[in-house]
Amino acid sequence: MKKILNYFLLFMFMMFPVSIFALENDDNVVAMTEKYYKTTTLIGTKQNNTLDNIDNYYTYTEEVTKEEYDAYKTNMIEPQAIVTVETTYKKLKSYITQRNTYYRYNAVLEWKSFPKVRSHDVIAIGHFASVKLKGNVHFEQEYCDKDNNCRTLSAYQPRTFTAGSSASFKLPAGDLTSLKQTIYFDVEKAVDATVIKQNASGDYAHAIKSINLMEAISHTVSNSGIQHIDSCKDSFDSMTEATATWQGSW
Repeated sequence: MKKILNYFLLFMFMMFPVSIFALENDDNVVAMTEKYYKTTTLIGTKQNNTLDNIDNYYTYTEEVTKEEYDAYKTNMIEPQAIVTVETTYKKLKSYITQRNTYYRYNAVLEWKSFPKVRSHDVIAIGHFASVKLKGNVHFEQEYCDKDNNCRTLSAYQPRTFTAGSSASFKLPAGDLTSLKQTIYFDVEKAVDATVIKQNASGDYAHAIKSINLMEAISHTVSNSGIQHIDSCKDSFDSMTEATATWQGSW
């Protein structure tokens, strides 16, 4: 009977190795939310196949349903207009995991269609001031190109504030088939009192024009997301935060 059981366990491991590994090593997710976005960017005016007033940008981001996000095909042709139109879709997931006596805040931004402008972007998580950063901000950027060459980049500039932390980074160039950014950090209590509510407000700011790193890091982060200074805010699109909320006693 013991030999039969061992064969059964070996068969299960061979059939589902990733799932078993995930169950053994995954953190305890205590709160999670996921949002889907469509961004429309108008760039300059189009005359005789050339762009005039190239610095004239307009961008608008709206939340869409999962069904619309899933239905969008990356090879869809944009309609012709007097302006250059770019439509991109992306999803943002925020979640909180419990790790022994502290918590980890996580945000993952995944692109379904890829932006033409590849400059310096920002991903961040805002939170209540009742918690503070424990350790360092962690970031990674994963992507694959059309030749199925995949890489993971970890170059970024972290910033930490009273109510949030961020990572500023450069987007990869080339013809991509996947692109994802992840930020996470651990938090501990910043108050000598019981914490009954936590928010992990994931946010992302995409640069719609070419900027430098100093412009990207000229921002603050709070529970309301990323706020760039006045001289830089028009260089980025804007989207609503994806906020994971935990309630309990800590």
